[in-house]
Amino acid sequence: MARTKLPAVKRREYTVEEFNALFHAGQKCGQKCGGGGRGGKRIWPAQAVQWDAQFVKVKAWVVRHGRYPGPKASAEKSMYQWLRNNLPGGQSHTPDRWKKLNDAFGEGWEAGVKKGSPSHLEAKWDARLVEVKAWVLLHGRYPRRYQVSSAERSMCNWLRHNLPGRLRHTPARWKKLTDAFGEGFEAAFLQRTRKQEA
Repeated sequence: MARTKLPAVKRREYTVEEFNALFHAGQKCGQKCGGGGRGGKRIWPAQAVQWDAQFVKVKAWVVRHGRYPGPKASAEKSMYQWLRNNLPGGQSHTPDRWKKLNDAFGEGWEAGVKKGSPSHLEAKWDARLVEVKAWVLLHGRYPRRYQVSSAERSMCNWLRHNLPGRLRHTPARWKKLTDAFGEGFEAAFLQRTRKQEA
């Protein structure tokens, strides 16, 4: 049976019918990655369709869970590894794919995937500050340590660890705390927690 040569089509813009035609005809019409890729690497139609399918899956997961997949949970490992492979220098990275990821997740999204990076840790700290501030506004008081839920106790401990002289205190974080709660908030916070201890 003779193979039919199909015209080349643009990468990642395949309909199901086009993909099936390319796949079943056995055509090898891989196109070079945009921007030079790694060593003139070619993207085959099946790879483009698989990448797009995984992209949709990961994007939906991030929207549903409000965070990026992590490396430890078994249900998240493959999505986490997929994101890592698409970082610059990764085996699946191409300029076109990078643009698509930035458009979907915003500039700097990779900090959420690179666990332990300074920008990731600061983003996590900032998110916790927003959470604690919202709690304070909702309840009209600072979180307590005793006879409370574990979530409230955790927020109280987080605030305590960020006070001057404590392990997590930095001038930049202190400025964010005073911007959020006002100058001198620590006196009211400490007074409230000392009353509970007595």
